[in-house]
Parts: sequence; structure tokens; C-alpha cells
Amino acid sequence: DSLTQQGGSYPLTGLESGVQYCIEIKAKNNIGSTEPYVFTKATFAVPDRPNVTVTSVSLYETRQTIHWNVSSTGGTEILNYTVTWSKDPGFTSEEMAETLSMTLNLPGLTKGTMYYTRVYATNCLGSNVSTVESFLTRCYPGQPAQPSVILSDQSTKLMFK
Repeated sequence: DSLTQQGGSYPLTGLESGVQYCIEIKAKNNIGSTEPYVFTKATFAVPDRPNVTVTSVSLYETRQTIHWNVSSTGGTEILNYTVTWSKDPGFTSEEMAETLSMTLNLPGLTKGTMYYTRVYATNCLGSNVSTVESFLTRCYPGQPAQPSVILSDQSTKLMFK
């Protein structure tokens, strides 16, 4: 497309998000025109969907570490990541934390419980959300009570409660 305009500025409309455009500008008068000034500019887009991984080797019963990455920020900086987690896969009741980091420790979890998590990546144009990932918190057995020992002539019984 081309446009003739007398000075000032001209908004470029109808551009697609995340596309790189080549723009050529030159001055023209009654005598002739200048060599064109050419530059490229990419339009911004929402960030790509975050890829979430849950650390599977966690020694903790009540917290879990999750990590994520985003292959494209949409051409502009990420403003924040919002992490949500819930015991309900439908997220009707959820916990939430915001961060600029790509890792987060989820505190205050219930041991031996299935949780679901997702991450939102947000830039100036909007957000994209990861797929839902699930994890089960660990549940270590409690320490057994003091054992009792019963001795007899032919056997020994060791009993735990």
C-alpha cells in the first residue's frame, strides 16, 4: 500500500498482531524525491502459552515448586506471570500468586492431596494461559508409636500401633 501525505504523522491501521512489516518513507517535491528511508517493525502480540513443569522430586508435604517458560513474549516485555492452583480441576476455588520469575514455590498445601495449577503470561496486549498441570503432594507416614515386645520361650513378638 502507498500513501501521499503532507507532513505530520499517519497511523497505520489494520495491521495483524505479531507480524513484521517493512515501511518505506521518502520525501517528494516539484524537483524530485529522496532516496527512501526503509525500516522494519514488528507489531506486538500476546505472549505464547506458558509451558509448565511441576518439580516431581519434592521432599516437602505442604509445598511444591513449579517452573515454566514462554517461547515468545509477543515482542514486548512480560508484565507479570499469574500462577493459580486449586484442589478442584475446574478452579472454582483457587489460590493465586503473581511474579516476574519463571519459578514459584506453592506454599500451604495439604499433604497427600491432588492439586491443579496453571500459569498466565501477561504483556501490554493481554494474557495467554498454560494448559492445566496436576501434581500430588507427598504424604510421609508418621513415626510409629513405641513398639511393645513380648518374649516367650519359643518366639518374640514385636508389636507396633
